Amino acid sequence: MKTWKNLTSSCLAICLMAFQTGLSDAADRIQSIFDRPFQVAEGKKASGPFKCPQIVRPMLDMSGMFAFYKPDKTQSVIDKEKMQAYVKKTWPTIQVKKNLSESVSAAFTSHANAVAARACIVRQVEVWAKSDAMLHGLEDNDPLGHRQAVLVMIWTGITFANALQATDHVSPLPIEQQLRFRKWFASMSREIELNFAVKPRDPKDEWLNSNSNQRFWAGAAVGLMAAETGDRDAFKWSMDILKGSLADIDEDGSMPSEMWRGARALHYQNFALQPISILVALADANRTKLDPDQAKALTQAARFALRTYLHPETFEKAKGIPQERGPWQLSWAGPLTLHFQASDNAFAAELAQAFTGLGDDTLKDCQAICNPYYENLLGSQPRQ
Repeated sequence: MKTWKNLTSSCLAICLMAFQTGLSDAADRIQSIFDRPFQVAEGKKASGPFKCPQIVRPMLDMSGMFAFYKPDKTQSVIDKEKMQAYVKKTWPTIQVKKNLSESVSAAFTSHANAVAARACIVRQVEVWAKSDAMLHGLEDNDPLGHRQAVLVMIWTGITFANALQATDHVSPLPIEQQLRFRKWFASMSREIELNFAVKPRDPKDEWLNSNSNQRFWAGAAVGLMAAETGDRDAFKWSMDILKGSLADIDEDGSMPSEMWRGARALHYQNFALQPISILVALADANRTKLDPDQAKALTQAARFALRTYLHPETFEKAKGIPQERGPWQLSWAGPLTLHFQASDNAFAAELAQAFTGLGDDTLKDCQAICNPYYENLLGSQPRQ
């Protein structure tokens, strides 16, 4: 059995969490005023030479986007036909996330693989950044489609930001290339902030102002890209999202914005904790402390999620609905365990024990279980 430390290191490395705060000190890298939230973790042993996957052509046209839920009050039942159409439309983003994940994993297995993976990542980012991928046709959507298009941008953009950070493990990028990539990140960040601005809307679209997991993911994306661009306003926006996410947590630790989602209520509680865990790590890395009420709310939310994962029957009895459950639901535990080790060591030990109890098999499919940016977890493919 691996130790918790090794489990955490391996999972973070595989799950696009492998990059080093201290690399911002590299002499040839443009300095950012913000630190990156995760440190380089030890990767798995290389199984052989890394071969770069085929470069994925960028997704340009974001018009005509749509969601994939059936029209029921819980917005949690997937329409399989719509899902198939959605997967087809967004396939370039699904494939590029998979390829970048494989490249980042390989980058921490051996020096030779790191050099090859770096080149692969840079080529892929270059193609998408040069074409301003995912920024075309956004206005050619209804409000629902526009939000869904921005969500695709959020999840894919997070993967690009993390993958690009991993390239510094080998050597910094040329200045011109760094500036080009930062320009693309800044453009995506602006679109995300505009779409999630709280403003007067048509009554049927007021849900776009809600404080739910979508907004938390927006904050995580903007925050991670701010760590690259050095945009103070964007970083502040992401931290405001973190504070808002914690302000709405109930005394029992549940998130009201996710509890109405029927059989997937616990799914979305955990799904919401994933971007919160990224934002907390980003805050910790940049010496942005939670106040006592925020710290209490975070602990309550994490305890609720852990408790209902280990013993869902009490929650299911109260709700009267069996809940979807799987080990991926604890994918937030790695980053938050590191946070709680500094603020609540007893609870950190509880999280470590629960995660370790899943067994080493949990890491064998870390793409689908631990990675908050992979398509299965995002719901872009129906869960088997």
